[in-house]
Amino acid sequence: MYFFAAIFHSILFTISYLMMIERFLDYQTECDIHVSMVPYAIVHSSIACCLFCGMLTQCIVLPLSLLVWVYQDADYKSPVITAISPPKGVEFRLNILYIFCFLLAILALILLQIVRYVNKRRESRIEISLSGRFQVVENIDTTTFISSILIINMMMSVIYITGTFSLRNFEFDVFINDNAALSTVKLIFYLHPLFAFLMPLISSYHLSKMRERRVKRREHLLAIKTKGREGSDAYNQLLHDQWQQHFLK
Repeated sequence: MYFFAAIFHSILFTISYLMMIERFLDYQTECDIHVSMVPYAIVHSSIACCLFCGMLTQCIVLPLSLLVWVYQDADYKSPVITAISPPKGVEFRLNILYIFCFLLAILALILLQIVRYVNKRRESRIEISLSGRFQVVENIDTTTFISSILIINMMMSVIYITGTFSLRNFEFDVFINDNAALSTVKLIFYLHPLFAFLMPLISSYHLSKMRERRVKRREHLLAIKTKGREGSDAYNQLLHDQWQQHFLK
């Protein structure tokens, strides 16, 4: 049921991209820039088709192919600790998949930190406009959020790989004559289904914190004095900053 729900969610997510194609094909009137229907539909429909094919490959084709490859030698008759635990016979291929995904996660984390560093540099530039600064700050918050989710996922991968490697390569007196207990402990290290259930809660927490920071940042930028000497000084400072930005260009 877990895999069925995950695949069904991926199918719905992919189908949503078809709405983009349908929207472009239902083009009726000229838009504000007076582009005729044919070039508009050709350009945007091709982009929508590429996005749909990419999401179809990422969310359905690739996961199903990996599931078929990993579970081809699975023993579904053996008991498992929970319904979302992997069956016996998949440990070797599952570990290979985990190691490969872990290396990709490291590469993605490095790229995210590079993007975050570049955005931090852009944020420190004085001549950046207010809209540009807002976009840069949003990019920083988004990369931070994705990095935190990625790090948690990597930690669970490390727990699974380290735990199964230790149980397979080191002898423990407790499990010498008890293979069922050994298999049960191996399954306990498989935490990714639990992460799938916890990710919405973690995402909600991070998004709420991002919203609080966004509100405080907006209040800090816009909450200036408008009356008296302080209001006059603040207004003169804004004019001075705009004048300086004009000459910096």
